[in-house]
Amino acid sequence: MYYMYLGSTQIPIPPPTLTTKIGSRNKTYELLEMGEVNVIRAPKLTEVSFRFMLPNTDYPFSQQRSGGLGGSLLSALTGSSNGLAPDLIAALKGLKESGEPTRFIVVRMKQNGGFINMMNLKVTLEDYSIEEDADEGYDMYANVTLKRYVDFGTKRLQVQTDASGKKTATAVSDRPTTGHAIYAKNGILGKTVKGDTLAQFAKRALGKAMYWPQLANFNKIVIPAVMKTGTSIKMPSDFTYGVGGGFGGGIAKASKAGSILSIPGAKTY
Repeated sequence: MYYMYLGSTQIPIPPPTLTTKIGSRNKTYELLEMGEVNVIRAPKLTEVSFRFMLPNTDYPFSQQRSGGLGGSLLSALTGSSNGLAPDLIAALKGLKESGEPTRFIVVRMKQNGGFINMMNLKVTLEDYSIEEDADEGYDMYANVTLKRYVDFGTKRLQVQTDASGKKTATAVSDRPTTGHAIYAKNGILGKTVKGDTLAQFAKRALGKAMYWPQLANFNKIVIPAVMKTGTSIKMPSDFTYGVGGGFGGGIAKASKAGSILSIPGAKTY
């Protein structure tokens, strides 16, 4: 039994096959009087590919049924997919356009509930395609290719010139390639757009819909499901967020309103 997650989206019907490719960067040389030799190098980044169903029917064997734990109420609170094709396609599109890596998690279990093992990779969505086939009825399929992501960055240097004209450079800070921060000007995260709920705004502004109760309490919003277009949403100076990415995650705290919040997955405004 498999449970698969791509970011915050659960694959409702896990595919029957999953291909994990670990490519080689070894180099072959011809040496005099020795012939061919192989120089071993570090392997290429791991690639994962699979094909999964995009159902347009709420099948009883779906792991994320609309009437169950992955249903419409939880989807509204967490911003997760309801397990049907339109939401799954939108999730793939959003992930591709985000410019950020995500997590690919596969939990493997026995039929009796015993745990086998788990794959947990930080990945980028390299390619995906959508298939439609009349023989499949209303359902569609997605072909996905993921590649392992390795964090890297550069150093910001401060150059100084002494009296003799000699220049020296000192690294003063790191410049990571991910974790772009969101900047709240004067404590305002942004404004709602037409059709927004507070959960949708929180997902767009902070990367997770689960932060809406704190924003509702601070902004004195009584009905978070009905938001007036253009409403300014402020951020409390002691805003806290779950580091673990879930309701039971650890808690970190921003220094003050207007500071840069290093929230994974947050977009810059």
